[in-house]
Amino acid sequence: MPNKKRRHGQELQAVYSKKALAGKLRRFADALDDDRPCVFQIKGVRVVIPVDASVKMEYEREGRQEEIEIDVEWIRPKGASGRPGRETGRVRSTGFSKAYRRTSQTRKR
Repeated sequence: MPNKKRRHGQELQAVYSKKALAGKLRRFADALDDDRPCVFQIKGVRVVIPVDASVKMEYEREGRQEEIEIDVEWIRPKGASGRPGRETGRVRSTGFSKAYRRTSQTRKR
């Protein structure tokens, strides 16, 4: 997965170690359980996921390749970024990286 950083369009992607990602997912799960907002720092950008965010999980399989995506979407409050109007905040976690896929496919052989 390539590292992407685009401030104005606000599409950020970061690759984390398993341990770091597990910590972020635990904090997010705890926030969901406790019905409270969750705050992440992604590539230096503070992302606040509100309580009313919509969360969905998707599973996809194509041949031997499998993927899980977790989509978290919400509408940012008016003026939250200093610009007027309605804005969508979105955090998307794509399942297995290409490196993991290669590793898991090698093990299956």
